[in-house]
Amino acid sequence: EIIGIPLWVTRTFMNWRRNYLGASSELPFIWTHEFTGGDIVAETMSKCLGKVVAGNGKKYDTSGAYSEAFNENTFTVLSSSGHKFLNVDLFTPEGVDRAGSMGLTQSRVSDMAYTPFLKESAEKLFTSRTGQSFPEVAGRLLVIFRDPIDRALNRYEVARLVTGDDSMTLEKFAKNEIYSENNPLTRGLLGISPSDRLGPAQVKVAQELINQHILVGLFENIEDTIMRYEQFFHWYVGGSNSDILKCHEEVLQSFQGGYRINPDYARNDPVGFNLVAAAHTIDRQVVGYAR
Repeated sequence: EIIGIPLWVTRTFMNWRRNYLGASSELPFIWTHEFTGGDIVAETMSKCLGKVVAGNGKKYDTSGAYSEAFNENTFTVLSSSGHKFLNVDLFTPEGVDRAGSMGLTQSRVSDMAYTPFLKESAEKLFTSRTGQSFPEVAGRLLVIFRDPIDRALNRYEVARLVTGDDSMTLEKFAKNEIYSENNPLTRGLLGISPSDRLGPAQVKVAQELINQHILVGLFENIEDTIMRYEQFFHWYVGGSNSDILKCHEEVLQSFQGGYRINPDYARNDPVGFNLVAAAHTIDRQVVGYAR
């Protein structure tokens, strides 16, 4: 039972209030909780600022031209459609294992990493090759928070689109074993399973973790979040660089369709809506605290 901030968090991720120490000492790390905007931030940094991102590299290899590179034992910076990315796939457990065994953070070959696997990445990517208890390169944890119900509704709409199942109501979705959730944000932050205890004590731990270790971003203010991160890492301090600002707008527009949701579920499917809300009660508390 979690009663304090886990050791894998404290040994890996810096206190967010500490000044940025530079790329030789720390790596900006986005935990991209599904449908919260982590992909928007990572893509903006890559396309607009030319930062090398370790994350979902295979997404950008649309032609398969770099398929062999994802099986190599050395890191390679690849580029496609204006994006710079590393030949790693941090969106699968196997990909996290591979990147860790190759020494991703110690090699200092990427400017930013992002993945849906928080605990696994902390334990396997941020290690020391000299046997020390703390990693050679620390992580700077970035999490973009979104209203949990909106995120779940977004997930529902994408599930209907991907499966082609127009008969899937929100109620069916909420009851489906494949899609049903139980406060995934809080559980992911703490590194616990859906069956582990999650009560007031764990909520306090999650809140303290946010207070100490997370450089908070907000989905509803995603453009401000991007600017905040850019300024924090001294990548772009703002100003009148029209090319960068135009690029920001282009990336944000490219994601709009995938993040748009129907606002009428509470009225049209109240049973399903209430089931979704009940499954994210604690997540709503945690997001409310982050805001």
